[in-house]
Amino acid sequence: MSIDSVTKKVYASRDAAPAVLHAKRSAESEDAYPIVVDADGGLLTSGKGVLTSRVVAVSTTAVEVTPTAGTKQVIISNIGDKPIYIGGSTVTSAAYAFAVYPRQAFDLGSIKSSFSFYAICASGDSGSLGIGEYA
Repeated sequence: MSIDSVTKKVYASRDAAPAVLHAKRSAESEDAYPIVVDADGGLLTSGKGVLTSRVVAVSTTAVEVTPTAGTKQVIISNIGDKPIYIGGSTVTSAAYAFAVYPRQAFDLGSIKSSFSFYAICASGDSGSLGIGEYA
């Protein structure tokens, strides 16, 4: 795997400057997977367990994203180059709960019970949302 880019992440002040790296299977690959590292370059597990990741393609039609219930920590990361808008089932690029800008990541914390959120891009745009989950 090669490293695609580094994303700065806003974490609690107890964490020392972690970043989200995006590893690609190959230079030609469209798929990139988020890897969270700490300031010393170590894999950030914080005793959370095994990290699994997946990529969700986002376009101008809202896509449902369901984090795994019982997950100790979920991190979402915009691994594309266009903003992705997050909200409920009626999310639009004009009416959304929050935006995830390119190379930005958010820690959703632990997921105790099942829920979904929806992601969408602005008209004419498309992107990818990396989902990292600690089991």
